[in-house]
Amino acid sequence: MRGGRLRPQAERGLAASGVERHRTVVVDDQPDSRSLLDAILHQRGATVLQCDGAERALGLLSSSAVHLLVADIAMPDVDGYKLIRRVRTTHRDLPAIAVTAFARPEDRRRALGAGYTGYTAKPIEAQQFLRTVRSTLGTPLR
Repeated sequence: MRGGRLRPQAERGLAASGVERHRTVVVDDQPDSRSLLDAILHQRGATVLQCDGAERALGLLSSSAVHLLVADIAMPDVDGYKLIRRVRTTHRDLPAIAVTAFARPEDRRRALGAGYTGYTAKPIEAQQFLRTVRSTLGTPLR
């Protein structure tokens, strides 16, 4: 990403991202990560609500119509695992993607087992992230 925009080759590859008109809550305690995820989704037509922690995200989920949750795992106070457990008590079918620097296969299994419907490792690569978004939005929870 340069100057707040994706590289041209990344933009071409995201044309059919499947996020247009979706309202997405992005939760990450790192402002740079939130901004990057916001830029990727926003450039594809999504409405993005940024949160720096789980409590604010839970408030938004209870007061707004949301189509997708994207949450970091390693956050202080309430981590991404605790967040998804709380989300699942009231939003059982909400598509949710774990975004994390924990990139081992067992980390992916743990995130999906905790209740996330998608998983993306950091550092974020725009095309891969949007493939995950598209498949997550198209796959209902079992």
